Amino acid sequence: MAKAGHYTEKFYQDKSLALAENSQIYRQGKRVSYPFDGSNAFFATPGGKRTDSAPDKPLSLRLEQQKLVIHPPTPETLKELTDAAEKAKQFADYPAFYLQREASYLLNPDKSALAIQIDTFYINDKTGAAMVAPGNINAFGNSRLIYPDGSYCEITSGALPTPPPGSILRLRSQIPIPRPNHLPEFQAVYTPQSILPACGFTVSFPDTLKHKFYNLPGEPAVTRKGSRLVYTFDQPLPACELLPLDAYPNLVPTRLVLTTLPSWDEFMDWVERMTGRAGEMDADAKAVLAELVKGADGDLDKVKRIYDYLNTVRYVTTPLGAAAFRPQTPGEMIRNGYGDCKDKANALCAMCAELGIKAERVLVNRGSKTDPSFPCWQFNHMIVYLPDHNLWLDATDNLAPFGDLPPGDAGSAGLIIGKPVRFADIPQARPSLLSLNLTVRADDTATLEIVPEGLGRYDWERMLMQCPTPQKRRFQLETFLDAILPGSELISYELKPKIRFEFRYNGGLPSVPEALAKSFLPSDLKRPVRLFDGRKGTFEYHLVFANKTFDELQWSKTAPTHAVSLTASGNRVDFRFVLEPAPVIEPAAYRRIRADLYELHRKINLIRERK
Repeated sequence: MAKAGHYTEKFYQDKSLALAENSQIYRQGKRVSYPFDGSNAFFATPGGKRTDSAPDKPLSLRLEQQKLVIHPPTPETLKELTDAAEKAKQFADYPAFYLQREASYLLNPDKSALAIQIDTFYINDKTGAAMVAPGNINAFGNSRLIYPDGSYCEITSGALPTPPPGSILRLRSQIPIPRPNHLPEFQAVYTPQSILPACGFTVSFPDTLKHKFYNLPGEPAVTRKGSRLVYTFDQPLPACELLPLDAYPNLVPTRLVLTTLPSWDEFMDWVERMTGRAGEMDADAKAVLAELVKGADGDLDKVKRIYDYLNTVRYVTTPLGAAAFRPQTPGEMIRNGYGDCKDKANALCAMCAELGIKAERVLVNRGSKTDPSFPCWQFNHMIVYLPDHNLWLDATDNLAPFGDLPPGDAGSAGLIIGKPVRFADIPQARPSLLSLNLTVRADDTATLEIVPEGLGRYDWERMLMQCPTPQKRRFQLETFLDAILPGSELISYELKPKIRFEFRYNGGLPSVPEALAKSFLPSDLKRPVRLFDGRKGTFEYHLVFANKTFDELQWSKTAPTHAVSLTASGNRVDFRFVLEPAPVIEPAAYRRIRADLYELHRKINLIRERK
């Protein structure tokens, strides 16, 4: 067994497929892990001889043996501290900041690489020390700590001393980037911007690499050293503190993308090599397809049946070796009983092709955006487009009804698999609606009917899916009801065919919906936000009371980004808030929308019962 483990590891390494994850053997209640030759191993090694290696030294012993030599101050260290303390004045609100960031990429002929990063920090307080000093004793090498008095020590191994406030810490790390196993091109992303501000950065790499900066607040200086390019940015780089509402948060920080990919044509050649034979329909796939479409009424009904079936197939991804990119054939997926996004998109296209319905697989960057102007790997998902019906389908997410897309898919550019290379703008998904209709009877019992559509329906179904047992489901529904009308007592509910609550009313008027109010909690924002997946969002309440009448009140406001209205008349109160579709909302528009939303909240509180 030990020999088999070694041979398996060697096979994976030689073929550049993947490394096995924590290979283990269990025998007689004991466990050993690869490479099966530790001090407690009792299996033979590949050579046939038992090897009892000495156990690794405990951490405490290694720390005791570490000898730190503190060198006296020098004019250089004292000047470095003086300069750093002056720069610290502009970053006094942060626990630490980068004095300088340096990165260098060395590319090997096989397109593996080595990244060398040197980060120099100034520590403002003890919280900063905890943020920047790595806890892993193997996370750095050849580092230096300059104490506030100018003395310093070099750390080449062992644990890192805690940097006191007013000190400078320089960390050097080497990050090996393995040879690409799938897309046969090198790619790396360097992100100089983080949650701490930086005084500047320098990055160098071979001039053979294609590269592009994103979100850099200024122009860097570029020089050439032999066959290498060196970019230097000596302006302050602000901290990047992400907020939950930020649009496309992974794209917000300044970043540099490096790649050896020549063009989208070469990328598509690779994609077609990986996926070319995956569309073959074997006997099992054809049998399932024939059963699915039996008695179907037209092409769209056939596609819907295939879509509904694929949504029932358990989602399991296998990100190992070629399986990370090559889809299963439809027959393989059917026999295995599971598949991921590429497997399901591939099966949907293959089954449509078998029926003579044109369908195309589309690579997308779900939850983010794609830059068609810069060829590189940018994708994390695959969906399907039916051009003759202008229909976009994602068979991965079973909460999205046929004809709609789940959150994160829409509003970006998708790369259609095939030649010539084509990008297509994925349209916005169906509008979102949450409509609540409340009727309160004379005995203070009440009925609440809820109509969710689009993202409203998606969020509702997801909430129910997370509460599969009756007791948890009732608790969640009571929480939902209490957020609308605090103090209400749920009597009964039904979820199909309508969503309907029967409850005991405890007085008061509902405020703006919680999902809407939470989206506008911050009073001000510095960056664009993306709300409700960029869709049009409508929230409306219709309230009827058997034993109440209200003073007349009418108010409305309309803007290009939103519309809001409130009416109180007789025994009815109606209010509505509509957010127009937009990929992102700029900070100025956000402030205007928020002001009108809270004006609606204030107007609701002004409604008075007529005595």
